[in-house]
Amino acid sequence: MPKLPPVVERMLSDILDVWLHRNEKTAATEAGSLMFWRDGMLGHLRELADGEMIDPRIKLLKREFKQSAEPVALALQKLKDVRNKLAGHPLARQIDVIMDDMRFGKNTVRENIELLFNYAKDRKGPEGDDAVRGQARWLCNAIDTLNAEIEKLYRMAHS
Repeated sequence: MPKLPPVVERMLSDILDVWLHRNEKTAATEAGSLMFWRDGMLGHLRELADGEMIDPRIKLLKREFKQSAEPVALALQKLKDVRNKLAGHPLARQIDVIMDDMRFGKNTVRENIELLFNYAKDRKGPEGDDAVRGQARWLCNAIDTLNAEIEKLYRMAHS
């Protein structure tokens, strides 16, 4: 069989690499869509944690939370599908951590944001405000960890 030119070999190698690692790349892309950003909900949570006016921040947070529900659900389903395809691969475990870790997984964070809404709705006096601020601080820490785990998945998929 004749030897292929180096340029053609490289192109075929790149195409094969994309095909072989498509699930890992898909996982990294989908997980990236689950990150929290400072100009979105994370910013509102940080402002709440710092003692900013609760009611206006909660209103903005609720709106963004509601708007993100469907895209997040779709991304989580795609991640779950990829996780199942990658079963036995270290990326599968990392995807599982991102989705469902009880300390900082995306589902846990979303459940705790809903808890924050309840704290804000039911608060009375300074103790209620403290509960909202405390929950917002906890969420900021959990989100920082979640974002770091998503970045780890990205590195794993692209190494």
